[in-house]
Amino acid sequence: MSISSSIKKCPYKGGTHEYKRYYELDGQRLIASCSRIYAHLQSCGIINPTGSIALRYIMIDIDADRSHSKWMDAEGALDWQKIHSHLSSKLSKIYNAIEYVTRSYSKKGIHLIFGFSALPLDDSTRRMQGACIQSQNYIIKILNDSGLGADEGARGLNRLFSTFRNTDNILHHNKILTKRIENDRSKTDKNDKTPYILNLLKACKKIAKDLELTDCYRLYNHSKVEVKIAKLYLYTLGLRSIDPMMKLNKDLKAEVDYEFKRCIPHESITLTFKQIEHISGLTKKSLKDLNFFNRDEVLNLWDIDHNLDGSVTLSAKNVSTIAKRILRASRVLAGFKVVNKIDPRLIEPCLVQDGERNFAICSWVLSYKWAGCEENDALQMMKSLVKAIPGYEFSRSCKDSQIEAVVRSIYKYKEELTGIKGEVLPQLMWDIASERIRIKFGHEKGGRNPGGLRSTTTKHKGNKLNLKIQNFLKINSELSLINAKKSKIEDIQKIYNDENLSKSNIVKISSVNIGRKDGFACYEGKFYSLGLKHYGCNIKVTDDQEFVSFYSSTLLIAKHKKIISKSKKYSINENHKLTWDEIKENNCGFLYRAKKIGLDCRDYISAYLSMCEGFVDNRYLCGILALKDKFGSVILNKACGIALENESIKLIDIEEIL
Repeated sequence: MSISSSIKKCPYKGGTHEYKRYYELDGQRLIASCSRIYAHLQSCGIINPTGSIALRYIMIDIDADRSHSKWMDAEGALDWQKIHSHLSSKLSKIYNAIEYVTRSYSKKGIHLIFGFSALPLDDSTRRMQGACIQSQNYIIKILNDSGLGADEGARGLNRLFSTFRNTDNILHHNKILTKRIENDRSKTDKNDKTPYILNLLKACKKIAKDLELTDCYRLYNHSKVEVKIAKLYLYTLGLRSIDPMMKLNKDLKAEVDYEFKRCIPHESITLTFKQIEHISGLTKKSLKDLNFFNRDEVLNLWDIDHNLDGSVTLSAKNVSTIAKRILRASRVLAGFKVVNKIDPRLIEPCLVQDGERNFAICSWVLSYKWAGCEENDALQMMKSLVKAIPGYEFSRSCKDSQIEAVVRSIYKYKEELTGIKGEVLPQLMWDIASERIRIKFGHEKGGRNPGGLRSTTTKHKGNKLNLKIQNFLKINSELSLINAKKSKIEDIQKIYNDENLSKSNIVKISSVNIGRKDGFACYEGKFYSLGLKHYGCNIKVTDDQEFVSFYSSTLLIAKHKKIISKSKKYSINENHKLTWDEIKENNCGFLYRAKKIGLDCRDYISAYLSMCEGFVDNRYLCGILALKDKFGSVILNKACGIALENESIKLIDIEEIL
């Protein structure tokens, strides 16, 4: 028997998409795997029998609440007929690459599904994967420019979209494209196959360039020159008045040399180099040296004629993007600058709500990076950290593959920022680290600050205030910048001048971050109450071995007697005690997880929380809930019920019962 005949008799078992379904539980929407016939969602990738994934589609999510009203129907949902007309006429190359259009689960938005030949997601196709991501980014920009609210957060390759297996969802199906892709599957020669992804990327780049989306409508590629061009551009459009050029007469009195008339939009105006210099601030020398009026950026803005007398005739081009150019010019002159500011807010995993997972994960990774953790160490800790998030089992964002992608992306972008910040991370973010990482960062049991972080703690001896300040500025990483301002020194001096601190000749100063929602700050392994409003803030700590004081700048927030006892974990001021509603709100994640185990387990956790004055030992609660993995939900729930009957709220008693 020939090889070919044997192959024909052994049918190929191909891969399949991953299918998911929405479930409602206690008012929250969860996602779980299901069979194809019951699915609400399906993956863009195909899972092969070997476990590998081949990407078959790129998905773009268009939300109704993000879109302009012109794309809506009478019921507030996106009208596909209107969108179809726009895409087919204005963006035909993008439209032709769409294989399916499906209605979202809410029945308000739509999903655009771009099809191509299956692309294996492995190291050998990194270039093509990058092309897919670029295409997706371009399409999102282009659609948003048209008023279609493409979700900026819905980026990524193997995403979930509203399945076309449910024919009620289908708004559009390009059957010709589907047939072409299927025919390409049988071709063995790669050169014979259609490069769908590269064709789409090429089309997107051209459209983005025509719409001036690639450089955010910039008038010129140099910020200082752009300001000067903006003046000239707005003047030639009649949107800016120019003061007259003045000169001194024989009597040394100023008189008008040339008066600028207001321009008529899109009509030509002839100007000398001297006049252009007056309008824009560009010097005659720079205009000639740069060959300014022959540059592509300038030719995009004006139709230019060079006259025999050396003057230049300018006429602003009447293009479809002129409104964007005018807006850009106005904002440039107003001093507008795009600032990419990332301010991660560290949320305890158990408190992460639905819709906050992506933000929380990115914040944790950034914090590890800025603290100086290596990529592999951060990845290891993140995989453990996400397992404390309520509902992580059903979240795509918490999958190991997604965590790996986020960590790799954040560490790859701006590598020079690794270790840039020296704030001490919350204790919980180090508790999950392996012994190897703890030793590496000097974060052993005992509450020491990570050695990989820049130390923010030092001791000051002596009575001379100036000497103490100098030593403090020399060592402290947060306040001792090379060009420390006078105000900072004054702030430190005010802290030292506090009457309670001046009695001590040894003062310890450090910085902590309030990473707990209940307003407790961790200092040397002990917790001190500061109030709810200081959550997420960086606070100064002064320690004279008797009292621990917390300052925001120079304002005293709270003062506690220092905890010396090993058995005592926290100190709480009377005005910082929380109500039951506040305690319940801060620990809703634990209650949610306990309820999934059973009602007795939930009541047990509630009983523990009701005994708290405000401080909740998260490790204690995590220890209770972690018993589910060892004994199962049913047994743990019964054990909690027995403990409640005996009025015993202790982890040791639960373990004994189990």
